[in-house]
Amino acid sequence: MFAAESEADVRSRIETALSRAEFEGPDGVTTRWEYCGAQPSAVQRDELEHAERLMRTA
Repeated sequence: MFAAESEADVRSRIETALSRAEFEGPDGVTTRWEYCGAQPSAVQRDELEHAERLMRTA
């Protein structure tokens, strides 16, 4: 979950990073994963409080 002025820009950056399917951390350890795609979804009940805080600070 995130709040941003330009949702499209943020989504594009996240998807670009995830599609690389690996990340080398500061400790030199490389983590790999399989990227299956991304899409927006409705805010879940247990996320409502966090979503409301994000909207107030955005």
